[in-house]
Amino acid sequence: ALNPSVKKIEAGRVALSMFSRRFLAQLRNLLIRPIGPNWHFWATRPIRIENNLSRFQEREGVAVLLDSLKTSLAISFLFLSGMSCSCLGQDQEVSTWNKEKAAEYLDSRAETWLEWESSNRGNDTSCVACHTGQPYAMARHLLRIANGTVGISNAEKKTIAGVKLRVKDFDSVTYYYEFSDKKIAESRGTEAIQNALICATLDSQNGLENVSEVTLIAMDNLWKAQETSGANKGGWSWLDFELEPWESSDAQFHGAAMAASAVGIAPKYVNLNAKVTERTEMLREYLTSRYERQHLHNKMEMLLAASRLDGLLTDDQKRRLVDLVFARQKTDGGWSLVSLGSKTTNPDFKWKRKDDSDQIDESDGYGTGYAVYVLRNAGVASDDQRIGKAVNWLKTNQLADGNWRGNSLNKKRNASTNIGKFMDDAATAYAVLALLETQSP
Repeated sequence: ALNPSVKKIEAGRVALSMFSRRFLAQLRNLLIRPIGPNWHFWATRPIRIENNLSRFQEREGVAVLLDSLKTSLAISFLFLSGMSCSCLGQDQEVSTWNKEKAAEYLDSRAETWLEWESSNRGNDTSCVACHTGQPYAMARHLLRIANGTVGISNAEKKTIAGVKLRVKDFDSVTYYYEFSDKKIAESRGTEAIQNALICATLDSQNGLENVSEVTLIAMDNLWKAQETSGANKGGWSWLDFELEPWESSDAQFHGAAMAASAVGIAPKYVNLNAKVTERTEMLREYLTSRYERQHLHNKMEMLLAASRLDGLLTDDQKRRLVDLVFARQKTDGGWSLVSLGSKTTNPDFKWKRKDDSDQIDESDGYGTGYAVYVLRNAGVASDDQRIGKAVNWLKTNQLADGNWRGNSLNKKRNASTNIGKFMDDAATAYAVLALLETQSP
């Protein structure tokens, strides 16, 4: 049996583990930061302690332990809350984040995605996926430069090689989904946009003066898949599995905005020839005519596209949209993804989970990373105080494995499973992009 003094010590440790993650993160900033690069080890200890609670309860004298827990929790809360108020402050700045761990997480998840049977699409290629492969491809190159890494990781190499192969064989590859003509069309449109955006982004990140050969092919595929008549003229068919925010009927607009980003970011491409000019104008008309009825997440993708391609939003529309995004920022500096689902034309609109569980309306890695990335590209200065608070939130909330937490809009997910990590994949990639956009150390 534990003696009373040991029981109190253990109870105190358990009590500390019961504080919210946000409070522990603030405490870590004050007490753990001086330890240096091994802070992640210490940051994970409260979680391990909490997981050991059941073991403590199984020991002899559990009643004494639980009484001590109540007492220690109250004392610790009062003491540490006072310390937080007097020493931390809401705007306590965090100096750094772990780029190496972020790279390790992204690479490991990309490897898992590439090896997953459900993502395989033949010839050693895979469905890129809006939640994993696409943001990974856009963030990993910049992260490699930031880390000073000379060689390219196997996961990045395989991801990019797969994209390029599917670009060159676009008319003969296995489509993402082939169980109906509708899904074939949706797969073709979705992949054409994703491939074009990835290739154009890499051209831009590599500092090319002119669009590369593979990106030219990707752009040709983009226009092949664009609809040139009918109700969807100027847009693309887009995968709809009733999964928010990227695989739904509303996401069709999001995909078209991504296409506009690809056209705008590809080096010296916009006015390449008459066909490009004509199709781009068709795309502008599609986006501008549908903009006002979109939810905020889609409008943010439009704002991002407007920073790369002119003629999409007026200066006044940009200012009002930036203000609207900042209006959704939480007091801790972050954004929640669910808060980006509002529609000005439909105040009653909200994302609902299929399992009827409650949406998580608290700051998360994807909502915050995506907001900062879009706002910075839209011209909001990195020294803007509101951006500073968001960056501080991102640095504070990087987890021990190098990732940031994201929340599913569709159902309550088990974060320890492969599917449960999809939103973490997107959250981590956009957190990285956001932090690199703000030139964080």
